[in-house]
Amino acid sequence: MNKQSLPPLIDFFKHIKDPRIERNKAYPLLAVIGITLLAVMAFAEGWEAIETYGKATEGWLKKVLPPTKGHPKTCRVPVGLHPA
Repeated sequence: MNKQSLPPLIDFFKHIKDPRIERNKAYPLLAVIGITLLAVMAFAEGWEAIETYGKATEGWLKKVLPPTKGHPKTCRVPVGLHPA
């Protein structure tokens, strides 16, 4: 896959308001959502498994998702999301 493969999926989530405080936004919300979705599609169950997936696929994820600085702590973000 290349960067041209995932934008439509990521674009679907661009309307979601980021509930985090500005100083806590070390990682783009779309990257956190993308990693979470991909991990769940790969049968990850729970936040630890999602983090493990992110670490195991880091090289590939850097090619298809917005840039991040390391591995986001995904468990803190989805709880505060309220999609329309």
